[in-house]
Amino acid sequence: MLSLPTLLSQAIILLCAIALIIAQPEGWKMTDRFYGFRYEIHLTNTATPNNKHPQTDLIIQRIVQAADDLACFGWVQEGPSQTIVGEGRCSKSRGPVLLDKLRTIDTAVEKMDSLVSDCL
Repeated sequence: MLSLPTLLSQAIILLCAIALIIAQPEGWKMTDRFYGFRYEIHLTNTATPNNKHPQTDLIIQRIVQAADDLACFGWVQEGPSQTIVGEGRCSKSRGPVLLDKLRTIDTAVEKMDSLVSDCL
């Protein structure tokens, strides 16, 4: 069983930690500094034997290069039915820039869906 002084010292440490979290200045929270999103790129429909768009690999390389150029990270892969899916994480200022680049990454992009979230 813990002694009263031990319990009091643990309570003080906990209160100090809570005070530090609450007193965090504006702009220092993770959600103030980072921008996360998931996306699905729909490619123009082309009939191929394996249902893979001929530009898929090239577009994935362009996405990786665009993310690298902006110091972003995440993942990207071929999705079902001629789509490319992925997730990106960037600084708050560069996230929207990467999203805009993805929308115009290639002429084969028919449309793009994205979900921006502070939780990613």
